Amino acid sequence: MEFQDRRDLLKNSILGDLPAEEIDTLARTVSIKDFGPREVIFEAGDPPDGFYIVCSGRVRLFVRLENGRKRELLTYGPGEYFGEISLMTGGTRPAGAQSMEKSTLILLEKQEFDRIRTNYPQFAQRFTDEVLRLLVGELDLIKKDADAAVNYSKVRWLDFVVLLGISILMAITFNNTNPNGISFFPDRPAPVPSVNAQVVMKELDHAHPLIIDARPSNFYDQKHIKGAVNMPLAIFDFVYLMQFSNRPKNTPIVVYGNTISMPYAVEVADKLITLGYTDVKVLKGDMRAWKAFNYPFEKGTT
Repeated sequence: MEFQDRRDLLKNSILGDLPAEEIDTLARTVSIKDFGPREVIFEAGDPPDGFYIVCSGRVRLFVRLENGRKRELLTYGPGEYFGEISLMTGGTRPAGAQSMEKSTLILLEKQEFDRIRTNYPQFAQRFTDEVLRLLVGELDLIKKDADAAVNYSKVRWLDFVVLLGISILMAITFNNTNPNGISFFPDRPAPVPSVNAQVVMKELDHAHPLIIDARPSNFYDQKHIKGAVNMPLAIFDFVYLMQFSNRPKNTPIVVYGNTISMPYAVEVADKLITLGYTDVKVLKGDMRAWKAFNYPFEKGTT
């Protein structure tokens, strides 16, 4: 594959926001892997060597059932990427990958990925957001499969059990690979203190608190407090592992919701306190209090 072809593919991928000189460097150094039809790329349980971008062909993720047959999970075509979750967590591959036809892939090796994530925090944030959206989409697919199995008998119970087992395995892997792993039976902390909007605004200039939006992602995308990070209760463990596990425990944190989602904000704050964070508060009056003072909001996830 020619340099310009590699550069164009990288530029149009998840790496596209990197500086042009970084794209050029990667285009010269990334590994190009060719696979024949039905060739295994990696197996479940393998250590992560990097993540892959499909140049041509198609690839599927699969798990092996007890009878030796393969159960297909997802497929990827040109321009799409896979293998990123275990790379980010440091755990082993939760599923295998196999080419469905003659395929050419780019491999961004682990050390390069770690270097880019360290040097370009905006890329790290965007990559994490993409993985979160992927995870939410997979959970939606599992729910739809379960509903179909119950209501229409279109999916066998074995299929649902396999999908559910994968989800549980991924959750356990995330937790076990996290040095600050979340206890399955935590002691409930004392009531979370609250803080008003004026105090938070003043602290943004000197204490630089981390602001967490505990609402579901679709509400966060519509409008959120400027600079806030989305951390829905439903995927708390995953977001914590991706973005928070290495933050100092004395980081000042303010969590907020909005009306019916306010209990979620308290639960998220409780979880952070349980994990050892010493300066966690809930925004008093939620988003309405912030809006009342005409403090800044923004839209989208970037």
